Amino acid sequence: MNLIVAKEFGDIGPNEALTRVISANGNHLVMAYGYISESDTIIKQFDEILTFLKKNRVNRVSIFIGLLCKPRMSIDEKITELEDVFKTLLPDSLYDQGVSERVSVYGIKNFHPKLSIMYKEKQKPKSRFPVAALFGSSNLSYSALEDESRYELDMFLSSDDEPDELLESLSRVTLKMLTKAYLGQDVRLASRIDERIHWKGVKMEQFALLEEIAEEEAKEKQLQEFYELKYYTKSATSIEDGIALHTSDVEQEICSDLIRDDDS
Repeated sequence: MNLIVAKEFGDIGPNEALTRVISANGNHLVMAYGYISESDTIIKQFDEILTFLKKNRVNRVSIFIGLLCKPRMSIDEKITELEDVFKTLLPDSLYDQGVSERVSVYGIKNFHPKLSIMYKEKQKPKSRFPVAALFGSSNLSYSALEDESRYELDMFLSSDDEPDELLESLSRVTLKMLTKAYLGQDVRLASRIDERIHWKGVKMEQFALLEEIAEEEAKEKQLQEFYELKYYTKSATSIEDGIALHTSDVEQEICSDLIRDDDS
C-alpha cells in the first residue's frame, strides 16, 4: 500500500505516517534525517519508539543524523547541539528499562536525507526485508510533521502481504548510501556525549546490517572478476594472455557484464 503524505492534501499526514512506520510489524527501525528537534511532537514519536523497543528484546533502532552546521558553526558546536537534543529524546527512563543498548545514534557529515524504514530481520534462515517506509521532504521537527503553514510532501510505503517494488528499491538505495558513509568513514563520533547514550563512531562496529552489505558487495565483485577472467582466458592463447587482455579492458572501462556459464 502506497500513500501520498501531506498535511492537507494527502491521504494521511506526515505525523501519522511516521507513527505507522514505527508501529509496523518489524524489528529494526532505521531513521535517516538531516535535522532533528526536541519538540513535543518528536518527543511523542520517541515515546512510540520506546514502546516498539519494549515489545521484544530483539527490536532495535539505528538513527542517522546529519552534522549540517549553520554559518560560523563548527562541527564540535553542532555535536554539542545534538547531544542536548538526544538527552531530551532519550531520557533516563530509557536506561532504567534496559533498552539503551538497542539504540544507536550516528552523526554523519554532509548528510541530508529524510526517511524512516522498518525492517523485518530473521537469523534462521538469515533474511532481511523492508515492511514500511516514509520518505520525502519532512525532517524530524514540529514544523515538518504538524505545522499546517509548512508545506511538505512525502510518501508512505508498506509491503502488506506482498513485496512492494518501490519499497524494495528505496531500501537498496538507502543501504548503499549508508554503506558508502560507513566505508568512506564519513561518520563523526559525538565523543562528549553522556555515556548513557549509545553513540557509535567511525568504525560502526555493531551495525551489522551495513557490514553484511559491504561484505556481500565485495564477494559479488570478486565473483564477477572470476567469471570475467574465465571468459577471457577461454578465448586467449594462454592464461597469461587472457589475464593481460582482461586487465587492459578493465582499465579502459570496456569490460561489460558477462554471461556466467557453467564449469563445463
